[in-house]
Amino acid sequence: FPTRIPFEDIHGRYAKLMGEEVVRECGDDPAAFCEAIAIACEVSNRDYALGLTRLFLKAGCGAFLEDLATMDPSTVVPLLIEKIAQSKRKRAAATILGYRLLGWWHAKRFKQHREAAAVA
Repeated sequence: FPTRIPFEDIHGRYAKLMGEEVVRECGDDPAAFCEAIAIACEVSNRDYALGLTRLFLKAGCGAFLEDLATMDPSTVVPLLIEKIAQSKRKRAAATILGYRLLGWWHAKRFKQHREAAAVA
């Protein structure tokens, strides 16, 4: 991914164009804003990746940011609000899934140790 753009740059540049509703829905999460913009502009998952502080794009895939500046905010805002909410749900589900998987692994390991101790 040769193009690397900090989340704050994208959020600072395009949040004011999208209006108060989108900024309120994002809260203080520029990553959710960037992901929602990429999804709303129909950028393929293979063409971008989200890092901890940056949006990584493949070569030539940054054109959607210029297209976003020319789009009518009245059509983009409802779509972005929906995508931001979807992004928040996805992140929350990933956290829950991670904790559940970790709990399952610890339980499995505990059972193995308990069975090994019972044999010995």
